[in-house]
Amino acid sequence: MIKRIPLMTFLALVLSVGATTVSAQWKDLGSREVKQGVEEDTWRLNSFQGQFRKIKLTVTHNKVKFLRLEIEYKNGETDRVEIKKIVNAGGSTRVIDLRGDDRYLSRVNVWYEAVKSKNDDRPRVTLWGFK
Repeated sequence: MIKRIPLMTFLALVLSVGATTVSAQWKDLGSREVKQGVEEDTWRLNSFQGQFRKIKLTVTHNKVKFLRLEIEYKNGETDRVEIKKIVNAGGSTRVIDLRGDDRYLSRVNVWYEAVKSKNDDRPRVTLWGFK
């Protein structure tokens, strides 16, 4: 019986770490197609999507020049983040840590533009949230 206690403790620890890893993951919050010229797109989020600790934007199909974004929380507070970076297809912006305890997002506005290239595919940007 005494030999089983360390084994049971080890199994409980492994199971709890596994459950934490599964719940802490990136969630797709939607995608937008980016047109030529500077534009603003808005992702509207519902509280059922939950709280997020971090966000990032990923790019597919073509390059995107990110200018800034504005994060509005359910409690009405707003964060403005300057990005000023060109992200290639397959890349992402830096991870943006969300401040405070009340991190339920209401909306995220993004200002960006497609970068002209030989490839005529319109870039697609996806917003991700990390719980």
